[in-house]
Amino acid sequence: MGDFTSMRMSYGSMFYHAGKIIKRKSPPLEEIKEFLSCCSTFLGRKAEQCSNLSSVLHLIQNECSLTNIAPLCSVVEEMEITEAEEHIEKYRTELKEFCKSLSISLCLEERVFFNSSSSMSDSYSFI
Repeated sequence: MGDFTSMRMSYGSMFYHAGKIIKRKSPPLEEIKEFLSCCSTFLGRKAEQCSNLSSVLHLIQNECSLTNIAPLCSVVEEMEITEAEEHIEKYRTELKEFCKSLSISLCLEERVFFNSSSSMSDSYSFI
């Protein structure tokens, strides 16, 4: 369970740093709203209710998850906020490693049954 907490903290840290950079770059609020509207009518309707950049960032964060940061990535790419990409890439690398370790961990909990044709010298790989 500690791994999930650590991943959640990495996610929060990535959003915190990316958000600070986005605020510092201060892209036009109406452009971000229009972009979100083009991506999704649902997001566009929610974005229209946002009165400042912070509220738009909260909306974007609410639309993301630990494994899906596409809304944030799209805004960063579209608004050409290259400084935030470093934090996103670092998070993606951590997420990839986390998913690998989680898969292995879940597999280790599985019982493996061998049929009568299996010999003791057979090897098995879990992917």
